Amino acid sequence: MTFDQEVHPRLRFDRDPLRVVVAQVRFPTSHHLATADAQAAMQAALAGSFPKPLAAIQEVTIGFTPQGPTTPHVAQSAIRFSDESEERIVSIGTEMASFETTRYTGWEVFRADLRATLELAARLGGIAEMSRFGLRYVDELAIEGVRTIADWSEIVAESLLGAHDGLARDPRVIKTAQRISLRIDEDIVNLRQGFTESPPGEDRQSVYLIDTDIFTTSQIPWDVDALMARADRYHTWVTNIFGRSLTPTGVERLGGRPR
Repeated sequence: MTFDQEVHPRLRFDRDPLRVVVAQVRFPTSHHLATADAQAAMQAALAGSFPKPLAAIQEVTIGFTPQGPTTPHVAQSAIRFSDESEERIVSIGTEMASFETTRYTGWEVFRADLRATLELAARLGGIAEMSRFGLRYVDELAIEGVRTIADWSEIVAESLLGAHDGLARDPRVIKTAQRISLRIDEDIVNLRQGFTESPPGEDRQSVYLIDTDIFTTSQIPWDVDALMARADRYHTWVTNIFGRSLTPTGVERLGGRPR
């Protein structure tokens, strides 16, 4: 059975490895979102939950010609607002909107903030379609006493580490990195995973990365309900991928329990 057909339990971890969750939508340019009126309305709408303005995201473009590089062009691509702790951030620009958090408390809470972000961008920007939508979860596992690839073999599923006699399981391995890309109809699943061993003489733990990015680049009419249904599906897939990535020992060592 493939991960998109499985049902893994949603777990809460005492030693939560989740570092950041990001959802982003891209759409054809809405110049109105760059106007002072739209940005003032945006700030007013977000003031209750996201009162803190952050530095705008800027993109620098440099062209190269036979005569040499052109003068750098700096353009603001999104303005951002956060909560007081800067752990939850809304970004809205002329071609994108996103919500991200480094303090993930559950899908229902994240989902509500994401929906509010999408609705605000559409209301202020008059958005008619999207060109990309994605959801990304980045987990960094660090467990006391787990340093080598042999140690991680008790924590991480064999399907990630590879065969016992494979090169990646050599006890002298100090770093692994793997990227897998899958297509499921119009959706793309990118999984990056691997471990980095602690340098000799350092007492810190090694880290195992599980980075799951699911997205579509289909041109789809703008429909918040349809986007949220897609986000729900992506969240289920992320849950299943992470669930099949850990051994029962791994779940126990991270303090996993049902949500």
